[in-house]
Order: sequence, then structure tokens, then C-alpha cells
Amino acid sequence: MNEDLIEGTTFETLEEFKRELEEYLIYYNELRLHQGLNQKTPVQMNGICEKAKK
Repeated sequence: MNEDLIEGTTFETLEEFKRELEEYLIYYNELRLHQGLNQKTPVQMNGICEKAKK
């Protein structure tokens, strides 16, 4: 996250930072495919793990 969102970015207000962080976390967890998760998002992988527990 450091390189993706924060490094080299200046935020005018704390609210702007919070909004950008929230948007980034949605992207990172719900939209971005992760190589280490076999090209799935963390949300998708969580669903797979929850199903496997049942």
C-alpha cells in the first residue's frame, strides 16, 4: 500500500486521506487480483475458505 497510495502523494486534509484510503482498500480487497491467491481477490478467497469450513 505504501507505494500504491501514500508515497509521493500529498493530501490536503485528513478527510481526503481517509476517503482515498477507503477507496484504495475497496480496490485492494474487492477488485485487485492477487498472484499469491491464485488470481483471486481477498474477498473471493475468504468466500472460498468459508465454504470449505462448512
